[in-house]
Amino acid sequence: MQPLQHSSDEDIINEAVVNAARILELKQSELTRIIGPKKTQISNLFNKNLNAVHQSDTVYWDHAILFLRMFRSLYALFGEDSAQSKAWLKNYNYHLLGIPSELIKKTEGLVHVVAYLDAMRGVA
Repeated sequence: MQPLQHSSDEDIINEAVVNAARILELKQSELTRIIGPKKTQISNLFNKNLNAVHQSDTVYWDHAILFLRMFRSLYALFGEDSAQSKAWLKNYNYHLLGIPSELIKKTEGLVHVVAYLDAMRGVA
């Protein structure tokens, strides 16, 4: 598979979001709840129409960046062991008082999970 030629920062971020979602085995509907654009936009992302989420869509863009920060933190903590990252997302976390994959479906939960993972990376 040939890597895509990126024409903008938006293309890079959009492709990274799709790759992270695939690695974490998140469904399109789950990613829609996390990032927030319309379901058709996420479907377009997964179908390589990478212009689906734009920087001008501030809330969606911010959620996409936070989602990538979360993924990067999981990668820093667990390396290429995606099974461990997926398990962390799906299981109850006593520090977060919830299941991370459910918490990140709301803005405040996404911010809280990212802050927690940033702090854990600082300890590791």
